[in-house]
Amino acid sequence: MRVVVIVLAVLLGWTGAAWADAASELKAGETAAARGDYNAAIQHFTQAIKLAPGANAYFGRGLAYENEGLYDKAIADYTKVIQLKAGNADAYNNRANAYAYKGAYTKALADYAKALQLKPGFAASYNGRAWTYHLMGNDAKALADANKSISLVASDANAYETRGEIYEKLGQREKAIADYRKSVALDPKQKLSRDALKRLGVVP
Repeated sequence: MRVVVIVLAVLLGWTGAAWADAASELKAGETAAARGDYNAAIQHFTQAIKLAPGANAYFGRGLAYENEGLYDKAIADYTKVIQLKAGNADAYNNRANAYAYKGAYTKALADYAKALQLKPGFAASYNGRAWTYHLMGNDAKALADANKSISLVASDANAYETRGEIYEKLGQREKAIADYRKSVALDPKQKLSRDALKRLGVVP
C-alpha cells in the first residue's frame, strides 16, 4: 500500500513538502472546526485539498460546510469522499444528514441505509434516520430507530432529544419530558431540549 501511495504522489506531482504542508493545513482546519470557527476551517481544508487532495480534507470541509448550513457544498464534498473511499460509512451518514436538512428525505434514507449496511450498529445513523422519519410524519418508524440508537449508545444527548421530539408529537408528554431532561443532563448545551422543557412548562 505504501508503494502505491508513493507512486500516486509522484504521478500527481505531490512532493514531500506538499504533503507536509497539506497535513499542517488539515490539522489547522480540524483545530478551527473544534473551536467552532467553520469559516477558518473551510479555508484551511480548501488549502489542504489544493496541496494534496485527500478524503480527510474533503470530509472535514464537508462537515464545516454542513455546520454553516451550506448543504449543497457539504453534499458535494461528502460525495467526493465516497468516490475516494467507497466504504466510508461516516461520509454516507453525514451526506444523509445534509440531504435531510435540505428536505431530500428519500435520498437521506438511502444514505442512512447504506451507512448501516457498511457499519451495522451505527447509532448516529439510526438517530439521523429517526429524525428523518419524524420529519416525514412516520413516527412509528422514527420511534423504533430512536430506541435502537439509544440502546446502542445510551450516552448520546442528541438521541434523547430526538426521541423527546417524537414523544411530544405523539402526545406522550411525560416520556417527552423525561427524554428532554436526560438530553440536558448528558449535555447542558442542548438548547433545543431546554427550549422544549420551557415550552412544556417544566425545568430541566
